[in-house]
Amino acid sequence: MHDIKLIMLDMDGTLFTDDKRITEKTMCCLKQLKSLGIFIGIATGRPTFNVKRTIQTYKLDEIVDFVVGLNGVEVANLNRDTIDYQDQMTCDMAIEITHKIKDTDMNMITYTPECAYARFDEPRVHRLCKNLQLPLKLYDYSEDTRTWNKVLVMRNEPYTKEECDFLLSINNNRYHGFITDVDCFEIVNANVSKASGIKAICKELGITMDEVMAFGDSGNDIDMLKAVGYGVVMANGSSEAKAVAKYETLSNEEDGIAYFIEKYIGGTL
Repeated sequence: MHDIKLIMLDMDGTLFTDDKRITEKTMCCLKQLKSLGIFIGIATGRPTFNVKRTIQTYKLDEIVDFVVGLNGVEVANLNRDTIDYQDQMTCDMAIEITHKIKDTDMNMITYTPECAYARFDEPRVHRLCKNLQLPLKLYDYSEDTRTWNKVLVMRNEPYTKEECDFLLSINNNRYHGFITDVDCFEIVNANVSKASGIKAICKELGITMDEVMAFGDSGNDIDMLKAVGYGVVMANGSSEAKAVAKYETLSNEEDGIAYFIEKYIGGTL
């Protein structure tokens, strides 16, 4: 893999199986890449503090070098244990978003490393809090005075196509969002994406985006899959992600990452 210097991996639906495992085959593949001197990074909608805990749980400490967290809001160097970049949303953005959804049953959630905040209490928020290991507080965003890394718009049932279209229509030149699950829309500052985070890492390493391979499956991976030299979508990926990826591999349930890398190393691509 002489022309690949960095491999970036989405987590949910890509690196993880549906029951949140990393298979032995995928783990062995990542260790092999590391032994070849290739840098490994995580690019995810999750916050860096949660990714660091997850990396320790899955014994990826000596494998992962970088994290692009919160869909590009944060860029962390794990070897130095530093967050080198952060671009937050302003409070007026949150006020504007809550005004746009105030007449719907859509919930609005934000969080810090200490606590999650929600427009109202409902089961979907509790599942998120459990995953992030955070307590929940109800919060009135209509008078918001805080800055946030990102805003989540969630509900207990899957969004209809019309609701997805409505959510995507609120994007503007100050913030933009991605459909990341059937019941979740994630909004960040318009300046950031997973692609912008990877560009920051490339600048630090002195490499180009053409020397990056990235794996993803959903809406927040689209910019990343388009921007890198080798954008690889999982078989379980969304139709939008598949439309922009240069390559497709097997699903997250079928060792799709390891399968593709073995094909690449073997020169069959």
